[in-house]
Amino acid sequence: MGARQILKAIYDDRSGVMFGTVGAYSRPGDAPQDFKDIVSFVSKLSWNELDGEAVADYVMQVAVLHKVNVTFGREYSPVLYLGLVGATKGQEAKVMSALKRRFKADEVWKVGDEIRAWWD
Repeated sequence: MGARQILKAIYDDRSGVMFGTVGAYSRPGDAPQDFKDIVSFVSKLSWNELDGEAVADYVMQVAVLHKVNVTFGREYSPVLYLGLVGATKGQEAKVMSALKRRFKADEVWKVGDEIRAWWD
């Protein structure tokens, strides 16, 4: 089962799933299919303040510059984890600020080496 099918199952209201995530990685300028599938799924999602298309475009912009670990799913509401491999604290802060201010995530913070953004 691919990333897209797993995400569809997580977001199917009939499934009863409230938690679940799928992850993939990307090297600068080289996104494997699972990464593209996750970003494509996000681009079609609209959930309260989450503009999936805008967030997906931003993730792809970040992936051009950095090796990115992306994990997307549901923790009751949409959740995105971004790991920017080799990024400086300043670069991470810029991404965190964009997710909070421009993309209206309700919660943005660091969890280990990843940035977590959650939309209620």
